[in-house]
Amino acid sequence: MSRRTITICTPEPLNIHRAGIEQIAEKTRLSAKLEPGMSLIPFATSLGCKIEHVPAFTRNGRAPLAMHVRNENDFTVFLSTMLSDGRDRTSLAQEIGHHLLHYLTIAQAEPSIQMETFRYLRDTDPDYAELTRARTEAIWFGGALLMPSAEFKAAHQHDPSPNSLADKFGVTSAGAALRCRALGLASEASLRD
Repeated sequence: MSRRTITICTPEPLNIHRAGIEQIAEKTRLSAKLEPGMSLIPFATSLGCKIEHVPAFTRNGRAPLAMHVRNENDFTVFLSTMLSDGRDRTSLAQEIGHHLLHYLTIAQAEPSIQMETFRYLRDTDPDYAELTRARTEAIWFGGALLMPSAEFKAAHQHDPSPNSLADKFGVTSAGAALRCRALGLASEASLRD
């Protein structure tokens, strides 16, 4: 019996500017008919995602997995048992970003390849700069998917409090404050609310 070799990679950044990543997220959101605050689980499941809740600690000195992609329609996102629903939604949105932006691009050239992302990056990782850029792209995607620009700006005009925005969009207040900053809606002082 021969053994099949499985190649597992980590995300490679697309090196697209933030506005381009956010446009991809907006098209994804509209195509999936996702509304602000709506559960991402049905959408994730439609992509082939399974969700597992795991402890948030490292094992054998290595950061825990955030996602393992087996193929285009089969991947698992690992969410922490120790975090809030808002943080879990953000993590799930970011991992969907990795899947759609990074894995599907890599798989076009090598369909049998698998991909893993980790909850934490270490500056000692050999590809730290590339991994950081890929993670940044996934963060931009997740923020735009959960807090679409037009809806977020309108909600901000009604009530600029990060706590109110967090409640409306189903994210953490820190996530809402970061989105305010990304959209140029808040000063540093208002981020401390």
